[in-house]
Amino acid sequence: MANYDCDPFPHVPAGMAIVPAGPLHAQRGHVIIGGDFPAFCDDWAVATLAPAMSQNHHEIIAKTIAAQLQNYGIEVRTISKCAMGSALVRFSTVTDRDAAVNLSPMWIGDTSLRFVPQDHAINRRATLLTHDVWLMIMNYPLECWDLEIIMRTVVPYGRFLVWNKDMSDRARILVKIRAYDVDTLPVSLVVIRNLTDDGNADSWTCPLYIISRVMLGGGAGDEDPLPPNGGNPHPMMIFEQGGFWHDQAMHNVDEMEQG
Repeated sequence: MANYDCDPFPHVPAGMAIVPAGPLHAQRGHVIIGGDFPAFCDDWAVATLAPAMSQNHHEIIAKTIAAQLQNYGIEVRTISKCAMGSALVRFSTVTDRDAAVNLSPMWIGDTSLRFVPQDHAINRRATLLTHDVWLMIMNYPLECWDLEIIMRTVVPYGRFLVWNKDMSDRARILVKIRAYDVDTLPVSLVVIRNLTDDGNADSWTCPLYIISRVMLGGGAGDEDPLPPNGGNPHPMMIFEQGGFWHDQAMHNVDEMEQG
């Protein structure tokens, strides 16, 4: 988790305003995503000017960055506002993006210009998922017995792994997740469906039980050294009269079979 300053006001659409958080707001929520991201963003980078310039001067920032990159023969496709630096820059190619990163810092008089890949900005941290957990969710609405809906149900708590689609007991669903923090899993889950524009909705409350938890982190053993003198790392084992011997005794196999 990352704590950092953020100025949202230059990014608020015209006619709208930021509403203060309510008294019962959560400090932080989680969305756990498994697998590959759907979008390709390896041609994007975060550009940071130091000293910093206000996002209210985005056009000046964009022209400054583009002109500096042109000095190196690097073309850009898009320069957007950014809340983690001076600008988000989309380059013409991934190699151009990497070149800008490798050339950092660039100097514009007394101002430095740095580029980092967009997924290596100040909001990035290493995070550990601690347990593989089987959840039993009781009285889950039958209308929601669908893989996509069940995956969305567990997103705040961990990475979806498996739905054990056991139709013999419709009183519960069994879902395996890779939990972010197993000790904060709720004991009651409310499924809400809203279909009307007036805000009215139906809700179904489902007890949630942990029925198995396995801590992650156990790695495999160390690599075995190769046998000396070019020996076979996988010697063949042959059964004979309750015992075993290795492939150096293979010449006795025929005798064993004929005996």
